Amino acid sequence: MAEFLKKIFNLTNIYTFRGKYKVFTILGMKFSVPKKSSSFQVKRFFNHKVKPKSILYLEMNGCHGEVIPGYLKYLHELGYNVDLMVVPELVRDIPLSRLERNFYNELFALELWDMRDILISKKIQEYDYCLLNSNYIYVSGGKQYSFREVFEKVEQPRNGYLVIEHHLDKINPVMLAENRVLQLADFKNAFGKNAVFCNPNYFGEIKEHKKNEVINFISIGSHSLRRRNSNLLFDGVKELLKSGISNFKITLIGRNISLEGLSDEELNHFDIKGHLSFEEMFEELEKADFLLTLLDPEVEDHSRYLKDGTSGSFQLVYGFNLPCVLPEKFAEVHKFNKDNAIIHKNGSDFAEALKRCIELSNTEYESLKRNLAKTVATIREESKNNLKEILQYRRYRIISLGQNCMPRTLATEYGLKKRRSQGELSMPFDLAWHSSEMVVKSLESDFKNYLNDIDYSYSRKFFVNRKSKKLNILYNHDKNYFAWDKKKFIKKLRSRIQNFRGALLSDDYLYFILSGYTDNSIVQRMYSIIKQRRGDKPFKFFVLDYKNKIDSFENIISIKIPADWNVDKDNWFKPEGQSAFQSYIQDVGKIIADEMSKDVDVIYYMSN
Repeated sequence: MAEFLKKIFNLTNIYTFRGKYKVFTILGMKFSVPKKSSSFQVKRFFNHKVKPKSILYLEMNGCHGEVIPGYLKYLHELGYNVDLMVVPELVRDIPLSRLERNFYNELFALELWDMRDILISKKIQEYDYCLLNSNYIYVSGGKQYSFREVFEKVEQPRNGYLVIEHHLDKINPVMLAENRVLQLADFKNAFGKNAVFCNPNYFGEIKEHKKNEVINFISIGSHSLRRRNSNLLFDGVKELLKSGISNFKITLIGRNISLEGLSDEELNHFDIKGHLSFEEMFEELEKADFLLTLLDPEVEDHSRYLKDGTSGSFQLVYGFNLPCVLPEKFAEVHKFNKDNAIIHKNGSDFAEALKRCIELSNTEYESLKRNLAKTVATIREESKNNLKEILQYRRYRIISLGQNCMPRTLATEYGLKKRRSQGELSMPFDLAWHSSEMVVKSLESDFKNYLNDIDYSYSRKFFVNRKSKKLNILYNHDKNYFAWDKKKFIKKLRSRIQNFRGALLSDDYLYFILSGYTDNSIVQRMYSIIKQRRGDKPFKFFVLDYKNKIDSFENIISIKIPADWNVDKDNWFKPEGQSAFQSYIQDVGKIIADEMSKDVDVIYYMSN
């Protein structure tokens, strides 16, 4: 009876990466209601004070923890305050066990649905950047979803998002164009812009190691053929024993490791540790002599390590100054050579490489480690400098000041501005008609009372601001809102205003565009307000001058629009007007792009 009642009346919590829900079952029918998080960690995040020059560093997977300490060290040395946000699984594995505590400010352990509540909040705008430790989120069943697929709507930190890309074959082209993508290996491509090389390989204080009499080889991670060829190892062990060499052991760390088919004599040389916490793994690494990558040039899946993928094993080799054994084909791109690693040609001479490791004298071994340490020092210096450059890179934003939709349309159609589908945020003057006085008043008052006189026009079938003729607004592009949506619409406008305020605080080069149905005095007032708000931060002000009344002055650039390009013509957006429209976009867009190119690297965004 109890089981029957559960089927028709029940209350359960459902957790997905998109959110947390209460699911009610009533008479066999299910109803789901989003449930707000009550997590202590979420409350702690919203209550904590974000320090100046801060970065929010996020990892949404239970893996890739090995790169976090190194990035925290670089960011600390570059003068940034870092708040770290990771899933609880990573906290339990303790990747920060040896890291100096002053390298980060706060640590938050949150599930994905809790992170979502934070990323859609305005508190994100208090950070200079959000740094994503992974661009793809792994879920059950082997599926992967990009950050933008999981978190469709997020707020923007002052200077946007940066991402550490572990899947360069799935790179976000918009973020790449904007110089926002970091890669762990120094991959080069022959067709365009590369992600920025930045390899983090610091874990904290490491004990000095001398070569063992019984050589300790270590291998870490999954032993699926996709990642490592275990048969190389098993065949190598057989060859060593066959040659009478037995002064070695193999330490294996990772889940689901199988030694099926090995003889008792062979098994005696293996020490399976299984899954370990980071600190337990660090202790094993300090006792090891060589790390076995088990890469095989003849395995097709391993070719990713030549062009768009790297291995956490390389981070450990660098960080623990632990010489590795790897095929020649994979050496150069990961900064290895015969002086700092044991290099072999292919799988057939893997056993010989193991033999060389065992026979290496203490002097030769120490020389190998010294050379590896020099390589690592070079990698760290280059990586930190590259990270500094990407953090200080001068990006830009184009912001409409109205009076109509032309500034945003022009910039988007010419390709200078992203589309909404590419992550561009909407702002209050984008797709509405504002009187010039209303633009000035909104800027002067920081949008005080902007939302007070909004009402729905049944004749026009969209919202308007009816305050006065001089202070008029027509939201003529928001026709999907109706009279009963007023609260929803005002909430949307508040978000647009907040996006505008956030942009003004950005370090980016800002380019304002105004459709100037006005005169010099109004433009000068707008310019003065923006100049005051921006302080020393760079900006320029383009005015589309339809009445030939606006003068260029300081950073005001007046673009004279010919009379026959009057955007008020009835045929402007009709098929017969497309020729004039396209000509306008190309000619005026080029003027703006040429002026921008004096200050920044201009990006031309492709349409989706």
